[in-house]
Amino acid sequence: MTSEKAFEQKKDLLMNQIIESGYFKTEDGRHLYELNLSELEQTHQDLQNQKVREA
Repeated sequence: MTSEKAFEQKKDLLMNQIIESGYFKTEDGRHLYELNLSELEQTHQDLQNQKVREA
């Protein structure tokens, strides 16, 4: 598997997990597909932290 393919699979996985949490856009109105990998990772982490705080 090429690193580019692995990169895209990681982005897809994060986007799917974020969408499952009910989010489709960022707070500033960007769609998830517009985010780079680090922004997706941060968004995913923020959602995980929010779930922990709500529990």
